[in-house]
Amino acid sequence: MGIADYFLNNYVMIYELLGLLIMLEISVHISDRDRRLSLLIILLLTLESAIFYIEKYTQTFTRLSIARPMLTASLYTIYPIILIIEMMIFSPRKISGSKLALILLPEIFSVPIYFSSHWTHTVCWYSQNNHYQGGFLPDWPYIVFAFYLVVFVINTLVLAKDYSKTNKFIVLFLTIGSVMGVVYYIHFEYERDYSELFATAILLFFIYKYINMARIDPLTSLLNRQSYYRDIRLKKSVITGVVSADMNELKYINDHQGHEVGDKALKLISDIIASNCGKKGVVYRVGGDEFIILFFDSDNDEAMKRISMIRQKLAETPYTVAFGYAEKKLIDSVDEALVVADKRMFEDKIAIKKAKQAQGVEVHMRE
Repeated sequence: MGIADYFLNNYVMIYELLGLLIMLEISVHISDRDRRLSLLIILLLTLESAIFYIEKYTQTFTRLSIARPMLTASLYTIYPIILIIEMMIFSPRKISGSKLALILLPEIFSVPIYFSSHWTHTVCWYSQNNHYQGGFLPDWPYIVFAFYLVVFVINTLVLAKDYSKTNKFIVLFLTIGSVMGVVYYIHFEYERDYSELFATAILLFFIYKYINMARIDPLTSLLNRQSYYRDIRLKKSVITGVVSADMNELKYINDHQGHEVGDKALKLISDIIASNCGKKGVVYRVGGDEFIILFFDSDNDEAMKRISMIRQKLAETPYTVAFGYAEKKLIDSVDEALVVADKRMFEDKIAIKKAKQAQGVEVHMRE
C-alpha cells in the first residue's frame, strides 16, 4: 500500500474535488459563505479519505499501533461533521447559531467518547495483537451518524418548500441519492469510506446551483428574461394569463436618490409581487423596471384577485406599479397576450399619473 495505490483507489473523488475547486474559483454565483463551507468540506473529505486509507494500512500490523484507535476515532468524528456542513450548504436558508448549536450537541458529546474508547472500552478497543474488539456501546457511532442522516434528510425536506417543484425534485434526488448510498454501504458491510459519495453529491449540487442561478435575476431573486423565454416555449399549453407590470419613476429615483435606493425599491416591489401572486403565478424580471407574471392553470378571477392583492400591498409603500392583464385563452399566443397586456399596462400608467396629478402630487413618470 502506497501513495500510488491511494490515488488509484480515490481517483474519482480526487478528480471531483479538483473540479469543485475549479468551479469555486471561476463561479460568480456562489456566495462567500458557501465558498468557505465548500473549501472546508473539500479539506475534510480529503482528510477523511487519507485517514481511512492509513487506518486500513494499520490493520496489516501484527502488533497494535496506538495510531489505529486514534485514526478510528477520527473517522467516527469526521463523518457527522461532513454531513452537518453539507446540510448547511444545501439549505436554501442560513441555519441559525442556536439551531446549529443544538444540532452539534450529539457530536460534541461523542468526540471524547471516541478518543478515550480504547482505554474505556466504550465503543471499541484493540488487543495487543491488533484485533478489533467491540465495547459495551459498539453501535454508538452508527447511532450518531444515523441521527445526522435523519436530521439531514428532514432539514432538506422542510426547507425544500422554498424551492419550485423542479428544484425540489433535484435537491431531493441529490439528498436521497447520497443517503441511500451510505445506507447500502452500512447494510451490506461494504468496506469503503463515504468520501466519494459525499464528493459526488456536493459536486452535483453545485452544478445544479450554478445552472439554477443562471436563471435568476441577482438583484431581485426573481426568474430572469431567459427563464421567461424558456417557460413560454416549454409551458405555453398551460399558460392561462399574462401580466405586464412596470415600476413608475425608477429613473427619477436613481438620478436623484441614487441607484442604491432604486435597487432597494426594486427589491421591495419584487418581494411584494412574488409573495402575493399565489402558487399559480410566476414572476419574471425582464428589464430594469419591467416585470411579467405568467399564470398557469388559473382562471381570470384568480388572476384579477392576485393583481388586486399586489396593488393593496404596494399602496403601503412609497412606490407605484402599473399593471396590464390579458387572458391567454382569448388570444392565440403568449406573445400576442403580452402585447395586449403591455397596452393595458401603459393605459394603467397614464391613469395613475392623472390620479396623482389630480391629488396635487408631483409626477415624474414617462408615458
